Amino acid sequence: MTQSASNPASPATLDTPRKPTVMDVAKKVGLSHTAVSLALRGRPGVSPKQQQRIRQAAAELGYQPKAAAQMLRSGRTGYIGLLLEPGGPEMLTHSSSSNAILSYFLHACQHSQRRYNVEFYHQNPDGFEPPHQLAGSLVDGLLLGGFIDAQLRKWLLQQPHYKWVSVDEPGPYAVLSDINIGVAQAVKELYDLGHRRIAYGGGPYHYRQHEIGRMGYLTGMSNLGLPVDESWIGRFGSMPQVPQMQNSRNQRQWVKNLLKQPNYPTAFIGNGIGVARNTLVEALTMGLRVPEDISIMAVGVSTSAMDTCPAFSTIENDYRTIMNTALDMLVQLVDGNTVKQNEVHVNPVIVMRESVGPIQA
Repeated sequence: MTQSASNPASPATLDTPRKPTVMDVAKKVGLSHTAVSLALRGRPGVSPKQQQRIRQAAAELGYQPKAAAQMLRSGRTGYIGLLLEPGGPEMLTHSSSSNAILSYFLHACQHSQRRYNVEFYHQNPDGFEPPHQLAGSLVDGLLLGGFIDAQLRKWLLQQPHYKWVSVDEPGPYAVLSDINIGVAQAVKELYDLGHRRIAYGGGPYHYRQHEIGRMGYLTGMSNLGLPVDESWIGRFGSMPQVPQMQNSRNQRQWVKNLLKQPNYPTAFIGNGIGVARNTLVEALTMGLRVPEDISIMAVGVSTSAMDTCPAFSTIENDYRTIMNTALDMLVQLVDGNTVKQNEVHVNPVIVMRESVGPIQA
């Protein structure tokens, strides 16, 4: 059976305008399609100036990638971002706080069925570049996990259209752990067990966690009328300024110097599991018993504390509450709602384990 010539043409034969492609954008700006694709997806490898040219050319041609088209229709990407300190997985093995922030961020997003994007922020030595999450419009809002580059924070303060919440560092919107309260309480716990000579180690003190931990130690000692010897407050560097191995040596040397004193400390509080471990190693090397001769506490998380024998007593940030609160705050900002409290403080918890005991007669 033949088709009648009077039948209308099939849709395939209609003269419809061709949609612009990534190749059209690449031709317009004189760059490779790979560079254009990277720029439109907010991926590294394209300078900010070229990204601007590419986005402008794409707009002029009417080209929108699928994700960007969805964003234009809804005004949202549907993604929440998390920014962590540089180093990637290697840094996570040295930073229990970053590890915990990442873990509870993932848990909070999955529990609330929110899509997410995680980035380890690396500052470009050739000049400032914003995070790819923001440069590529990949997220609706951003959580800053811990201490992130100071220049980035300054830049964010000048970009009011970006919604962001700081976790454990000050910011216009922040959720902070009052680790100072936990350290002061730990001093009291040790005091109640008979300890009067208590040392504290941490740093670097430009990190809020370490500085307020030090202040908590001073407050706890003052409240109990205990004298403070400045040489009993350890001040340590961190990667990348001080290599990890050298940092450990410095911590052990500090402990060794204190334990050589006739009236050496009978208790140590370390701001970080690493400090506590080095204290333990040096004490055992010098023939002292834990906790019979020396009690050790650490600011850290349970999973790391349980890796050591004896298991460390810990002052622990309540990261579950911190991340749930920070995510709720960020969602409120993204939705355009008024946030009742722009700064929320969360108390830590103390978990007593085998590394702490009463002072021996």
